[in-house]
Amino acid sequence: IKEANNNKNSTATGKKRKLQSSNNILSPDTTNTKKRKLDDCNSEKKSTTSVALFFAIIWKTLTGLGWTLESRTPPYGRLFFPPGVERGARGSRKRVNYFDSMQHVQQFIQTSSEWKEKEEIVKSLNLLNKCKEFVWLNKNKVQEIELIVEGMKQHLEGCCNINEEIGQSLSEK
Repeated sequence: IKEANNNKNSTATGKKRKLQSSNNILSPDTTNTKKRKLDDCNSEKKSTTSVALFFAIIWKTLTGLGWTLESRTPPYGRLFFPPGVERGARGSRKRVNYFDSMQHVQQFIQTSSEWKEKEEIVKSLNLLNKCKEFVWLNKNKVQEIELIVEGMKQHLEGCCNINEEIGQSLSEK
C-alpha cells in the first residue's frame, strides 16, 4: 500500500511532487516556477487584495459576457465556466474549457483568440494591472499607516488608563 501511495505522488520522471499548505489548501510546490511580478502573493493581505481585485474587475466583466461560477465545498474551491461550457459535458475538460483558479482564467482570456481581443477584456486587464501596480507601489505606505494607527491606539489606551486613575483618585477625595 505504501508503494502505491508513493507512486501516486510521483510524476512521470519519478520525482516526488511536493505539496505545501496555503490557506489550508494543499497546492503544488511552486518554488521552481517563474516568479510573477505583481501576482506573487506572499502575504495574506496581498492574496486578499488580488482576490478582491479579480472579482471586482475581471469577474464582473466576465459575468457580463456570460461566464458562470460554481462554488464547491473546501478544499475543492471554485470552478469558472465560459458561456456554453458545462462540467461533465462531453469533451469538456478542466483547465482547457473551464477553470479552477483565477490565474488560469486570466491566462485563458489573455491568450484565447476568442477572448483576448474583446474590448471589455482588454480594458479590464489593463485596469487590473494598474490597480495591482498601485497596490504594489503603495504597500509600504499602507504598512506605515497601519503602524501609526496601532501606535495611536496604544497611546490612547495609555491616556484613557491615566484619565481613569485620575478620576478615581479625585472621587476618593
